[in-house]
Amino acid sequence: MKMFVVRAGDVRAGQKSFRQFNLDNKISSVAFSVKLNLKNTHDSETVMQALEKQGITTDSARRIASELLTFAHDIKKGDLIFTPDSRRKFQDILVGKVVEPYLYWPSEHNDDLFSDNGPIRHILEDVEWHKTTLPRKEMPETICSAGHAKSGVDLRGTVFEIKSPESRRDLLEEMRKRNIEF
Repeated sequence: MKMFVVRAGDVRAGQKSFRQFNLDNKISSVAFSVKLNLKNTHDSETVMQALEKQGITTDSARRIASELLTFAHDIKKGDLIFTPDSRRKFQDILVGKVVEPYLYWPSEHNDDLFSDNGPIRHILEDVEWHKTTLPRKEMPETICSAGHAKSGVDLRGTVFEIKSPESRRDLLEEMRKRNIEF
């Protein structure tokens, strides 16, 4: 089982927060609105070109393409997802288990779900979100880091695998202490 951070972003679905929309619909999604089904796309150049056509700079397009391909191809059934709120408004981290992985979600299915860049198109089709969350204030620095030395869920990026053995160990321990089991 792998562990990934997938940030919900600062978008709204109708009057609900994007975070609440994900919880209510048992999905996980990213606010990158590139019009490209990534199911059969493995080439970052193709994704970068689609992003650049939307006016995204080359450097940003390179990073976003890598994150989208991670989201679409590396996250598998049974993996754990950790979603910290992007502006620390809620002061907790959602914990979920992937039941069904990547799905391209064309705009006709989500007219009410928009980010600053347009409709949300990329989701993890089914995520079992645990009702218990991880409170930021109680997490060790290997999970939530203060200051500029980022680690755990606070590393830069929207989608990334948590590879640090210390962060993985401590996340599992914090889940165990709070009876977060799937």
